Amino acid sequence: MYLGFDAIGFAGLSEGPEDRLVLGGDSEALLDWEVRIYAATHELITRVTDEPPDQPFLGTLEKAFRLDRSIVGGDRIGEAITIGLGEVRLTNSEGNYDFLAVDHTPLGKRVVIKMGDRRQPYATWKTLLAGFMTDLQIDRDSITFRLRDAGYQLEVPASPSVYAGTGGTEGGGDLASKRKPRCFGWLNNWTPPLVIPSALAFQLNDGPIHQVSKVYVRGVALDLAADYPDVVAMNAASLAVGEYATCLAAGWMRVAVANDTELGEVTCDFAGDKAGGVLAQTSADVVRRLISSATVLIDPDDLVDTSFDALNERQPAPIGYGIAAGSDETVARAVARIMAAIGGWCGAKRSGKLEVRVFDAPAGTSTGSYGRDNIRDVKLAPMPSDLSPPPWRVRVGFARNWTVQTNLAGSVSEERRAFLEEEMRFAAAESESIRVDFPPGHELLAADTFFRDQADAAAEASRRLALYGTARALYVLPLAEPLCTHEPGQVIDVTFPRFDLASGKLLRIVKLTEDDADGVEITAFG
Repeated sequence: MYLGFDAIGFAGLSEGPEDRLVLGGDSEALLDWEVRIYAATHELITRVTDEPPDQPFLGTLEKAFRLDRSIVGGDRIGEAITIGLGEVRLTNSEGNYDFLAVDHTPLGKRVVIKMGDRRQPYATWKTLLAGFMTDLQIDRDSITFRLRDAGYQLEVPASPSVYAGTGGTEGGGDLASKRKPRCFGWLNNWTPPLVIPSALAFQLNDGPIHQVSKVYVRGVALDLAADYPDVVAMNAASLAVGEYATCLAAGWMRVAVANDTELGEVTCDFAGDKAGGVLAQTSADVVRRLISSATVLIDPDDLVDTSFDALNERQPAPIGYGIAAGSDETVARAVARIMAAIGGWCGAKRSGKLEVRVFDAPAGTSTGSYGRDNIRDVKLAPMPSDLSPPPWRVRVGFARNWTVQTNLAGSVSEERRAFLEEEMRFAAAESESIRVDFPPGHELLAADTFFRDQADAAAEASRRLALYGTARALYVLPLAEPLCTHEPGQVIDVTFPRFDLASGKLLRIVKLTEDDADGVEITAFG
């Protein structure tokens, strides 16, 4: 079995024809182009029918490969973004890669690592990682690349646009270089930035929105005057005191008060981003909109398209998610929060494509069977603190109030005051029998959630209670295999004469560690 290392896109300067790797050379004769490195554990040349054809691989890839992929984070399982970290080492004793230290900038460039038999077509080799370089260490004898899976591409601002600070819709000097707001789905009591003070005009979203149902000044609702096709027309309109106008096509609104001193805190209830004429309001659609609009990833080419469709069927609940003006929140952070709120994750598969999934108990078809022949031993890892002991009650938040307020006008009703003084409301599911079985009683709180409706929060609370309200375990399985091609979230069948595995049990993979020196270790839930 061989490992193949295919590092592409080393932007910089080097000498020689574009389709060759040139090692060293006269720095005065450098040409501007990109280098592509091919290395394997043994020298080989691809077939004429392969892609790439007749490509030599240098035998400089040492048996030093490590990759860690996990959906376990902090006190939860399967809630966030899978993180794939790794490293690989190439021999540099002959100075083959010295040029990387001075002439090239490989950081952030794409890497593909494959495993296969050189007697077989290169196209049949299995991809272990399609990712990116995040760091390198080079010396006389070796070069070590630090790697990250394709989720690396989500580490960019969720709001790419910033205010120029030149006036008008680009704001004044106070907003210069601050990021514009981005809002998705249904938001309650959101505070937009005042961008054009002379017109009392506010920007709700960097792009078109679906509707503005309510606007408030210190908690008092205003009346809708009209919607206008552009911001210029909206600002030119004559409004009566106590009215508001919108420009849904651009994501703006404007208010009218008796004078500026009576403005107070302006908030609104609205439905956000409607790029392409489609309101993104489910978790899958909001994640997809964030990825396609704020990253270099291409929809659908860089996504596991079917996973987004499946998530929409599985979890169609409307949500609301806002990124305030001036926030540097990344797409990775936003996606992690949205997916965690529904007990799921987003992550890169080995192929480099991103998928979204909800974490469930192991069930269905196994992607691999393991027993005494290929398991060296079985150990138990501690469960995350939020899940040990099993919770008897699960509370999930809904109807988030994005602006907690206490300084309200006297006319605001007590019911409205009660809503505005709290950030979240909660739906709960509980089992007294679990509390009896696992005293004194442990609760699981999901407060950073974005459900619009109580019924959807209650359904999620019941789902998590069923998933975690029983004794579960994390099994650590060191395998007697050099490498594998499983993915986090897959189900495997394990039979082993320890613990409760003697009769066989389905487990769901939550962590994979692959090391060509130490072998494969799977951590699985069940």
